Amino acid sequence: GEWATHNVMLSVPDDAPPMVKGMTVSALVARGVIFWQCNNALHGVAASIAGQTNQSPQTVYQELRANLLSHVKLVPAHTMLVGLCQERGCTYEALV
Repeated sequence: GEWATHNVMLSVPDDAPPMVKGMTVSALVARGVIFWQCNNALHGVAASIAGQTNQSPQTVYQELRANLLSHVKLVPAHTMLVGLCQERGCTYEALV
């Protein structure tokens, strides 16, 4: 019933099982995983939050953008980046 105060996947307690420790954001970044955020989606989320909080979408967007994790790459559009990755031989898989 309360707002989160931290990203629970950024780090885990020292007594967490090894498998869980290997799945934290920090562990994945250390293994070379790239995280990106679609700017179009970020604007959409900001508009949605703004509508619920009586703030301007631009104010919410700026706050969200300023608080992205430091290693997250902001890209213009998710679909654009997926296409560029596929052109370079990467495959894209969506877990449904």
